[in-house]
Amino acid sequence: MKKIKVLIVDDHALVRDGLQALLVKAGTIEVVGQACCGQEAIETVKDNHPDVVLMDICMPGMSGLEALQEVKKIAPNVKVILLSMEIDEASILKAVNEGMDGFLPKDLKKGRLVEAINRVYDGEEYFDPRVSDVIFRKHRKKEFSKKRLVPSKKLILNIAAVLTLELIAGILLGFIGI
Repeated sequence: MKKIKVLIVDDHALVRDGLQALLVKAGTIEVVGQACCGQEAIETVKDNHPDVVLMDICMPGMSGLEALQEVKKIAPNVKVILLSMEIDEASILKAVNEGMDGFLPKDLKKGRLVEAINRVYDGEEYFDPRVSDVIFRKHRKKEFSKKRLVPSKKLILNIAAVLTLELIAGILLGFIGI
């Protein structure tokens, strides 16, 4: 069975070493490197080709969010799970926009970390329920703002929501008359 190659990025050596010990014990994960800052993470991704990067958001110099952008540019197939002490809406939403694959608080249970890595490696996104709540609330606010549209714009959005791509293509190409 192929082991998942993980890079650990955190500015605290004790945290990095603790995470490595925990992940190696799982048996399905190989830690291919550690980095103490965003810039070092980028270089290590280039050199070690991890499958998953487990990265702290708050680090001196280049933050985890800034490093996320760069990692996704140089290695778009690498999965990135962000770790944070805080469940901060602004950071979460920025990370979502930058293409993170998972977001976990540092107070999570150890079994959930391994589960998150496995699921993200398999192509899923993995978010702590508190993080999902933030994303859901933001989505609901966007939906609420649609309710403030004038009636004609609401009608257009409702029509667009039910049309399939094939139907829209048919209308545009003249195969289906309205």
